[in-house]
Amino acid sequence: MQHLSGNGGMRPRGFNPLAPVTAVIAVVGVVAVSVIALLALMVTMLFLPKARRNVRVFRFGGPAKPEGPDGPEGPEAPKATPKPERSHAEVVEAWPLVAGGALALLLLAGSAHAKLLVPMDDSQTNHLKAYGLTYWALTKGVQAEWLLNYRGGSFLLPDDAATEREANIRGVSTEAVSGSAEANIRATIADENMEVVKLEKAPRVAVYIPPNAPPWDDAVTMALQYADIPYEKVWDEDVLRGGLKDYDWLHLHHE
Repeated sequence: MQHLSGNGGMRPRGFNPLAPVTAVIAVVGVVAVSVIALLALMVTMLFLPKARRNVRVFRFGGPAKPEGPDGPEGPEAPKATPKPERSHAEVVEAWPLVAGGALALLLLAGSAHAKLLVPMDDSQTNHLKAYGLTYWALTKGVQAEWLLNYRGGSFLLPDDAATEREANIRGVSTEAVSGSAEANIRATIADENMEVVKLEKAPRVAVYIPPNAPPWDDAVTMALQYADIPYEKVWDEDVLRGGLKDYDWLHLHHE
């Protein structure tokens, strides 16, 4: 259980020895996906059935001259004029290339826009709804990341159609993040006074408030309702009964 309070103080800035390792891992991941895409293209070209066929290509410039023992026009060269020789050139049909290229593009596209950034700085159009969007994603079984101190404490969500649609409905600003951009973000977080917190499930939220208090009489409950984050009220009787263990997040008033 966590206690939600005011903004915490900033930690002193210092060198993080994991910063180079984090950046290298992110770059290696992007390179690995690109290599897999190229291998998929090669496998498609090599193993798809009927991927190749022979076509006839005729030489230009007239019939070929026969060669005898003494050269092309030797004394023992045959008198009859031979038929023009034909050569064969092996070509590859276009459809295996198209199929392999499409598969490679799909893999690269998946790595290029793998994440959805929910900024929490001045570029965000609705901060409270952004919290609600992240909570909604957690209720759908989606894992998210909370980028503490990065652009106001932004969130990083998987880039899928359902999340983008929900963000549009709620009026939340989002940014598609490519693999290289994500690597830069993680390198910045590792090197600065920032931290990544993994969010794996939607927490049960409780607010310490009298049970008969109306929602409009408390700023916290008004904010939670506007953000579409469900919560429950707890008071002295619930605390004495040991009911706090049923919640993951408890908000106490600062007064």
